[in-house]
Amino acid sequence: LVEQYPADRAGHGNLAVAYFYTLNFPKALEAGRRASQLYPASLKLRNNVALYAMYSGDFTSARAEAAKVLKADPAYYLAYVPLAMAAMASSPDEAVAVYKRMAATGPRGASRGATGLADLAMYQGRYTDAVAILLDAVAADKASGDRSGMSSKYTMLAEAYVALGRTPLAASAAQRALEANRSESALLSAARVLASVRRAPAARVLAA
Repeated sequence: LVEQYPADRAGHGNLAVAYFYTLNFPKALEAGRRASQLYPASLKLRNNVALYAMYSGDFTSARAEAAKVLKADPAYYLAYVPLAMAAMASSPDEAVAVYKRMAATGPRGASRGATGLADLAMYQGRYTDAVAILLDAVAADKASGDRSGMSSKYTMLAEAYVALGRTPLAASAAQRALEANRSESALLSAARVLASVRRAPAARVLAA
């Protein structure tokens, strides 16, 4: 398609996505850059380039592209993700600041920012801190009707409880994740948690 129509925005953009889903991040970055060059005003395409660079391990490019997006629109909350992950490589404190800026962009940014802060806490072994962050964030997601956000946070909460050895709470959180969302990714995550706390029959049902 892009050979026949070299300026086709959807062609280059979706080619990048296809490379991304086959885990070919360098090719995704190449195709994403081409799409962004053709349509430089598109913040979505530019932010995708930042994400592809992040997944490729090119944090310098990820940071630069995300910064361009945020310069054009400081409320574009998804652009804070590559900035935070780039910061993680050198300064976790900087990553905290980025997630807090993300949280200030609105409900969706606050939800994703809380996920980032909890993820960072778990990465650093601060599971009790992660639990506190996630419980507050789940309540906020519930108030805003963000069921997908609730599900992902309950899954993280279950993983934190597993790390703390609080098996019943882990199983309960996994079940709550499924009550909020029964997508394939939610089913898989819940099944892994249940298997890890020796709830094999329930895990097998979800796997099936």
